[in-house]
Amino acid sequence: MSAYQALDWIFTHGLAGIGTLVVYDDWMDYACGPRVNQSVASLRGGAPRQREAMREAVRAGRFGGLFSAGEPKAHREIARKHGVDFRCVAGACGRITSPPGQCDVHGPFGAVFVVAGFGIDVDRDSPDAGVENNSPAELAKWRAQNRGCAFVMREKYTVETSVVQS
Repeated sequence: MSAYQALDWIFTHGLAGIGTLVVYDDWMDYACGPRVNQSVASLRGGAPRQREAMREAVRAGRFGGLFSAGEPKAHREIARKHGVDFRCVAGACGRITSPPGQCDVHGPFGAVFVVAGFGIDVDRDSPDAGVENNSPAELAKWRAQNRGCAFVMREKYTVETSVVQS
C-alpha cells in the first residue's frame, strides 16, 4: 500500500497542513474493477479468457466496496489515524453533476482532496473521509458515465483471494 505509506509519512512528519492537496491517480480502479476469483488469474487462454471473466463479473454486478482496497482504503485509514478532515475538490471523489458527455469537475478518473482541518473523529464526524460518491447508487452512476471506468471494466481485472459466489 504505497499510498498509505506515503501519506502516513507526510502526516506523521507534519508536512501537510490545511490547504494541502492530495491527488490520487487510480482512485476508481477498485470501484470500477469487477471482482473475479483468484483462479481467473491462472486461467488457460490467458488475457482473452481473463477479460471475458471480467466482463461476466461486470454483467453480474460483482464489485467490491469503494474502501475495500487501494487508494480509497489508504485514504480513509489515513483520515482515521491522523484525524484529517478531507474534502473532495475534483475528480472521482465527487458526485457526477452533469449529463454524460458534458464537462464536469467530478468527471476525471482520479480524485483530488484538500485538507480542510485536523482533529476530527472520522468514524463520527466524517465517516467517508470527504468522499461524496460512495453509495452503491452513486458508484453505479459513475460506472455508467465515466469513460475511464468503462476502460477498467473492459480491460483490467482485480483478483480476490476468495472465490466470488454468483
